[in-house]
Parts: sequence; structure tokens; C-alpha cells
Amino acid sequence: MPSYVAFTRTGRLIGQAAKNQASVNPRNTISDALRFVGFRFRDPYIQAMIKRMPFTVTHDLDDKPFFEVMYKNIPTTFTPVEVQAMIVKRAKKDAEKYLNHPIADALVTTPAHFNISQRLAIKDALSIAGINALGISHAPTFALAASDMMPRERNVLVCDIGAGYYDVVLAIVSDGIVEVRAVAGGVDCVGYDYDTRLMNHMINCFFRAEKTDFGEEKNDPYLNKLDLNNGPRALRCLRIACNKAKHQLSSA
Repeated sequence: MPSYVAFTRTGRLIGQAAKNQASVNPRNTISDALRFVGFRFRDPYIQAMIKRMPFTVTHDLDDKPFFEVMYKNIPTTFTPVEVQAMIVKRAKKDAEKYLNHPIADALVTTPAHFNISQRLAIKDALSIAGINALGISHAPTFALAASDMMPRERNVLVCDIGAGYYDVVLAIVSDGIVEVRAVAGGVDCVGYDYDTRLMNHMINCFFRAEKTDFGEEKNDPYLNKLDLNNGPRALRCLRIACNKAKHQLSSA
């Protein structure tokens, strides 16, 4: 399920439905909320993220980031944890429908490089969604435990590259037990960044094709008013198109 939450005049959409309408409602569609968890608003990483996001990010007196949206025609703010809780609650509902019984407890995975503050924030999101976290572990470790490598004794390097994070875990598997020896990861070389690089390339190609650059005088009055970097709807449409192109190129 895509990590998107959209706020509209009548309610909210979560997952694929939110992503589908993102291009027509960019300022009120929140994506990648997990990447904001555990950071201060003034952190250079958050400031760099804000420049690429079509929605508004503000902060409170404690310098914690908030998302500012129009929800049912009322200006409203949500924390990254609250938005993440909405996604978890929807996933819980889908799982309960599939399993045909309620879910109260769950084992939770987080990116391997998350610190204590970020892990506790994820636990808070689960609590808001009505789930009791029985335990929290690295996502790559759980992936390894679910693989067919468990019965064998070996050293394993697990690389997990997602939309918002990448993780690397070095572990030893022996007698069905996973012993994690080293963990590393980050947020600066992931699927979202691939999309951004492709977007920037397409924007540069567009202006080169029109024989113009940002900041220069343009003879065409339409191009004088056009700046893809300042158009939330245009940026969202371009990001979605670049994401689809990336998927097609990856599977070609």
C-alpha cells in the first residue's frame, strides 16, 4: 500500500486512492511521512526535503515538524506520527478483512538505522492505530528470518532499498538463530531520490528544448510565467510520471 494520505473537502483517502488523486490535490496529499519521524524542523535533512515537497510543512514551539492541510475546508495540522498512524490503521483494517478476525498485537519492523526516538515514535503510531507492539526489530532481519536461508549456517549481508530508506545488515545465521553483527543505512540514496534525480533531468531537458534556462529572459510570454519548480501540481504530475518510468525501466 502506498504511504499516501489525502485530505479533501469531504474526508480523507489513504493508500492507492490517495496517490491516484495526488496530481489534482498536491497541497493536501501527504507522502513519505515516515521520513519526517524523529527529526527537528530545522534539521538540514528536513529543510532539503521541504523544498521538494508540494505540501506545507510547519513546526511547533519545540521545533517538531507538522503537516498543514485543508481538511473539510478547515486549516488543520497533523504530526508525522499521526499521519503514519492513519496508514497503519488502514493496513490493520485490510489485514483484519483478509484474515477474518481482529488484530490487537503485532511484531513491528523499522528501518535498521532508526534511533530510539524514531522507534518510540513508530510505537506511538501503532498505539494510536489500536495495535499493541509486541516487539520492534530491524526490517532486514525479519526479511532474513522469513527467507529460506534460516536452516543453513552462513554469514549473510542483507540490503534493503525502499522508497524512503536503505538498510544494510550483516548477520550470522546458525541453527535457525539470527545474530546481527552490524547495521548501517540512510535516507539519501533511495527510491524517492531516484525519482527526484529523474525529475530534475526532465525539467532540464524541457528548458533546454525551449532554449532557455531558469532566471533568463524568455521571448515566449507563456514560458516567462512557467516555472516547474514552483508549480505543486506540475511537480506532482511529473513525479508520478517519473516513478512509473522508473518501474518500467527496472522491469524491462
